[in-house]
Amino acid sequence: AGEPVTVRLDFERGAKSVSGNASLVIGDYFFVSGGVSLNDDGTRMVTLTGEGTPETVSVMVKSVLVTDGSVFAGDNGPFLNEDGSENPEAVGFSLTGVNFAYVTMTEVGGAGRSWYAVRAVASSASLVGINNLELSVNSAEVLINGADQDGEVVDFQESYEGGVLAITSAGENPITLNIGYDAAVTEVMADFNLVIDDYVFISGSAAFKKGRTGTAILSDDPNGDRPVNVSVTTVGASSVNIFAGVNGPAGADGAMGLSLVNVSFGLALIKSLKPGDTSSYYGMSASAGSAEIVGLDAEFQFKLGFEDLNVRVNSGTDATTPGRVVNFLLSDLDGIAGADGGLSVATAGDPVVLEFTEKSIEVSSENAVLDIGGFVQIHGGFAFTKSDSQLVTLSDGKSKNVAVTTFGFNDLNAFVGAGPNFEYPAFASGDPFVVTHNADATGLLLTGGNLALALFKPVTRSDTSSYYAVSASADTLTLPGFDLGESSSFTLDASGYRIEVNGGKDGATSAKTSVNFIASYGEDGL
Repeated sequence: AGEPVTVRLDFERGAKSVSGNASLVIGDYFFVSGGVSLNDDGTRMVTLTGEGTPETVSVMVKSVLVTDGSVFAGDNGPFLNEDGSENPEAVGFSLTGVNFAYVTMTEVGGAGRSWYAVRAVASSASLVGINNLELSVNSAEVLINGADQDGEVVDFQESYEGGVLAITSAGENPITLNIGYDAAVTEVMADFNLVIDDYVFISGSAAFKKGRTGTAILSDDPNGDRPVNVSVTTVGASSVNIFAGVNGPAGADGAMGLSLVNVSFGLALIKSLKPGDTSSYYGMSASAGSAEIVGLDAEFQFKLGFEDLNVRVNSGTDATTPGRVVNFLLSDLDGIAGADGGLSVATAGDPVVLEFTEKSIEVSSENAVLDIGGFVQIHGGFAFTKSDSQLVTLSDGKSKNVAVTTFGFNDLNAFVGAGPNFEYPAFASGDPFVVTHNADATGLLLTGGNLALALFKPVTRSDTSSYYAVSASADTLTLPGFDLGESSSFTLDASGYRIEVNGGKDGATSAKTSVNFIASYGEDGL
């Protein structure tokens, strides 16, 4: 025991067993500190697997076990400098309460090759080095099976009885970690909550994988003349939950937006490697199995049905040019020479491909139905986007700061009347999302137009008030359910017809209240 020291693990000094407190650097990617046990495990035969034919070789085995330690796993580390200050260029994961096992194997004779493996289990972790992202982790596991230059790795399942190498700490209360990899791997598995721009909230389990060093082309460089060297970490998962909206997550007081479940998503975390450049970027694409609008009073009866709902985010913090982001189509982020045409992120299901070129944060579907109050239905493609907060004047003369979320529908069909006119299967049915017409519906059907829907929520979370407004225009009107002979269809003039709805409810008094758009936004409105 004693003051922590930095040790690069080459094991050239030949101790059988050493224990104490130390700081360890492993492969310029893992920085570990805590109670350490170093062991010489002797010589044995192991099986290699990888790109070539499996082979058996003799190796010298050395192992390290860190208990109740701290770990930084990432690029440009360590995260904490010797004086305790944070390193602004570090990007990766800071883990605490860590039990950490590391084993290195060196070939006896032959080509003198070497291999290493890591397994770490942490009680908590946080993401560092990427701005506007907040990550909290309840539990995390680091998995690494490192290859030699020829691409071969140790197959622990074939090499050890029981399929695992057990590494045990010294002391009265020993801890054992098992390593049982059968292929190359570098990833962090975590149960996590991730917040993006205080607007997209993601929770679930995911694999965080270190990618290769690549080159990014930024959105203000259409010809790709100014590539930026970057590190890339990808996150992929299936069956996670996402909330997109204000005052999230979905269960929080004052939350309003879309709650999505059964989501597959891919996320890329990108950090500039230029010395002194603190720029960081991220892109995310996700597809949802089901969603609902939350945060509006149940009396309003908003319901959303859709096919292939997608969440797309491309953002970051550029140190010199605000708003600049990564152009994924032109960048080489996989480390293989040439533009990627999009970065593929592995998930438990189909891979997710990031193809952004400009800054964006939106939720969209090309085929959706929005029901409002059981009387209005809108069918078409839509996009759901975040807008800046706004001080608005209400119909009762009061003013409030509100967060604004907007829906835009295009090529719509809008029905008003006794319906529903548009019918579609419930998500739980598992049936394909096919929209059909109800022959018994009676009302007005407008086609060939556009719609804007704005949702307003006070920025004060304790204020449960909510407001909404709908404005739709269309070129053609029919009257389903009415028999008007040859006059059952009308073609309108250039001004078209409009549907306009403006409503809301005061959270304290339950009084009907709405946004006064003329007073809030002027004659042109929102």
